[in-house]
Amino acid sequence: MLYLILSILSSTLLGFIMTWFERFKVDTFQAVVVNYFTCVATGWVMVGSFPVQSGFQETEWFPYAAGISLFFISGFTIIGYTFQKFGITLTTIMSKMSMLISVVFAIIAYQESVSLLKVLGILTAIASIILTNLPHDESVASKKKVKRIFWIFPILVLVFQALIEIVLQYVEQNILETSGDPAFVSSIFLFAGTIGLPIVLGGILLGKLRFAWQNLIGGILLGIPNYFSIYFLMKALGSGWEGSVVFPINNVAIIALSAIIGGFLIFKEKYSKWNILGIALSIIAIILIALGR
Repeated sequence: MLYLILSILSSTLLGFIMTWFERFKVDTFQAVVVNYFTCVATGWVMVGSFPVQSGFQETEWFPYAAGISLFFISGFTIIGYTFQKFGITLTTIMSKMSMLISVVFAIIAYQESVSLLKVLGILTAIASIILTNLPHDESVASKKKVKRIFWIFPILVLVFQALIEIVLQYVEQNILETSGDPAFVSSIFLFAGTIGLPIVLGGILLGKLRFAWQNLIGGILLGIPNYFSIYFLMKALGSGWEGSVVFPINNVAIIALSAIIGGFLIFKEKYSKWNILGIALSIIAIILIALGR
């Protein structure tokens, strides 16, 4: 339970940091690339030596780390485009609905338990995700008309997030000798950073991007909780918790905690009755899933 709670707290902090990017005029892509290398440095501090040792390309987990890093970079681009076309509501819902694919995969691939309470909890979690993310101010609701072909992007958001969760669970349960192996986690971020760095440097040299210190600082602040969000998630999966329990609780709890702390306490947002119902349902969903595991 401790690892799952720490993963939820790390992911929630991650979201709060990103909400401040616009206020401080942080270029998100540059900050994300810096964040990847900060994640590697965080793993370095944890291990006491550089976490990615020579010969890592010969490890069994190497292709999986490389694959997830591609999902990270391309997924970030797709999420950004989806946000522009469809707004934050649909983007967030599709991202968190990835648990539907992850849960089904976990149940089928690992013969995880299926109980009435777990099913009710997952259905309640779906309802809570939708209701919590409904725009509480009609004036900010997206009213753009989008061509049908562009609906591929919200679908890709769901699929990419689900693939990341599925691969993480597979590697944790079938390949890694050490739960949450820092070498594997750090390699994911190192590969992603290596892909993103030439894009950033090229953009700066061509004058399409402008370096600013807030991008560097934002990336560093983002990287530490980002590393631990993945590390603790894998530790939770490796501690005996089923993926069909971890993924729904993780996704729903992040949304609920973000809404409660960020909305009510920090930003003083006024939520609609549907948003409040969604937050309440998220708590009920967590209880049902935990009892049904």
